[in-house]
Amino acid sequence: MAKTRTKKESKVDEQGNTTLPTTPTETPAEANGTPTNTTPPVETQNGQRKNKPVVSYAASSDRWTRLEVALWPNAMTNKETGELYTQLVITIARNWRDAEGNWHQGGSYRVHDIPVLVYLVNQAYSWALSSRTEVKTAEDGIPF
Repeated sequence: MAKTRTKKESKVDEQGNTTLPTTPTETPAEANGTPTNTTPPVETQNGQRKNKPVVSYAASSDRWTRLEVALWPNAMTNKETGELYTQLVITIARNWRDAEGNWHQGGSYRVHDIPVLVYLVNQAYSWALSSRTEVKTAEDGIPF
């Protein structure tokens, strides 16, 4: 079973702090994908902003291997308009445990990792897409 971690509602503010909404039923994003919600500033470490993933999915592919897919926010500025927006970046990690029980991070994947990776990437993609999707109801005046 995949494990999910999410943060609270979010957006890019004037200081460059970036976060995203966690579900499509929250305040919808604008058409360009820039969320309209806010959260407290991101924690800092040694005076630097500490970036955290907006969502992370993890699952075991066997009894020794743990795979994790995370989406990270990147604050971007449109050079022509100066508009701030968020670009999501995906990271994929494979951690494995040796015979002594010590965890290591690996950079390659085994064949049996592939179905688990596909599942986790699909979960992350679904979350990213739903965070950009505007939900309308009959009260909003749907034209059809």
